[in-house]
Amino acid sequence: MVATQNNVLEIQPKPSIASANIFSIEAGTNYVFGWSHHDTTEARGFNPILGLSTAHFFNAKWTVQTGIHYGSIRQLNESIISSDIKYDFGYSSTDTVIIPKTLHYFVLPVRVIYSINNNNSIGIGGSASYLFNTTSKVITYTDNNSAITDRNEKNAFGYMQGFNQWDASLTVIYRRRITDKLAVGGKGDFGLKDIKDN
Repeated sequence: MVATQNNVLEIQPKPSIASANIFSIEAGTNYVFGWSHHDTTEARGFNPILGLSTAHFFNAKWTVQTGIHYGSIRQLNESIISSDIKYDFGYSSTDTVIIPKTLHYFVLPVRVIYSINNNNSIGIGGSASYLFNTTSKVITYTDNNSAITDRNEKNAFGYMQGFNQWDASLTVIYRRRITDKLAVGGKGDFGLKDIKDN
């Protein structure tokens, strides 16, 4: 997975402080390029990012940052179909179609940041992501000799089959300070594992 991020809200220590610990809020979006599945592309689009971070400034140049973030992957479209078939004076089946739409992750990033000057910094790092939930569209219907009845559609949580519980990625970062309390930046992530368990 490759992604970009912007709109990072962060409280930075003043340049005169040689060593400090701070807490910050990070909020923004990332863009996932997605992957090919049959004749379509899944997961391509923007997704929200929100989290709390803590950073230790060793000196005016070097910082280590970690935290806990929420991340997601949306725009999924592969469906899973299960059928309960009965033969009783004809064909009858109760079909369930599950279409996972959004994957919800807890993300643990670790980053090493180097300050080029008071306003610009670059960094490298990585992150581990834990899939804690999914949002899926669930469609059920009855098929009586090709006559569809009792169709029902709803959203449901918790369908995890077919997805890896853990993901990991490498990260490169650029950040620019706007004020003492606000910075904006971008990052690129390179996924090390497949999202799907295949």
